[in-house]
Amino acid sequence: DEAVSDASNMFEEVSQDMRENGAKDSEVEKVEGLRDQLAEVEQHDHKTRIDLMNERLDEVSDTLDHMEQRSRNMAEDAEELRRVREKFIFPRELQLRENLS
Repeated sequence: DEAVSDASNMFEEVSQDMRENGAKDSEVEKVEGLRDQLAEVEQHDHKTRIDLMNERLDEVSDTLDHMEQRSRNMAEDAEELRRVREKFIFPRELQLRENLS
């Protein structure tokens, strides 16, 4: 960003010097056109970085959503295992203990 800003300032100074030294308007306009193109590149570069950051944020969000879903699934699985244990395993454990006594 700083390099682009420095280059833009340089183009501005050059075009101003050219005007002060009697350069043709068409020559000054070429330099100013380059400055404008540089500004467009800077805006595009900034937009590209923002787009990339947004993509990364979307990836992080998707990952967190996936982790949250896995956590919910694990909680549901744990609840299901608890119900199975209470319904089937626990009564058999009691029966085995009674038989061993």
